[in-house]
Amino acid sequence: MGVIILIIFFVVGIFIATKIAELKTRAREHLLKGTGFSYSEINGKIDNSMDETKAKKFLAAHPEYTLESIKELIKNFAIKIINKTEIKEFSPKLVEKMQSDSKIDKLAKMEFKRVNIGAANTNFLSGIVTYSDGRDEYCLGIDINYSENKLTILRYYIYRGAEIGF
Repeated sequence: MGVIILIIFFVVGIFIATKIAELKTRAREHLLKGTGFSYSEINGKIDNSMDETKAKKFLAAHPEYTLESIKELIKNFAIKIINKTEIKEFSPKLVEKMQSDSKIDKLAKMEFKRVNIGAANTNFLSGIVTYSDGRDEYCLGIDINYSENKLTILRYYIYRGAEIGF
């Protein structure tokens, strides 16, 4: 009986410590919002500074694109995904997933933050479009294949990014 009480006490203690740590993080990010020192802003600056390096091979292989045009293209693909608008560049698997994905509906209500390059080589490009609900950032990753002079969006994925505050 004493062992069970000890285990329950230990589990409750870990739970409370975890919640307090989460509140501390949110409070810190809330206070640092807009100062340039929050995790979100630091991550954005680092990602923006690395975009050109990440896209270097793709840009070298496809001079018809610039870093800005790639980012705009990725942003437009994200808008099409969020609006569940089918276009010829979407793979059939992506269209099927897009039509039944409830996470997309949540992104539609969020504010656009930025576009970054996740990875790239001569025939592949991965973009990350970041949105915010004022509390957390959410990222929409988009994988794009380039072959036979056409782009095909292979897949997308959604994940939670940095905490922003309360």
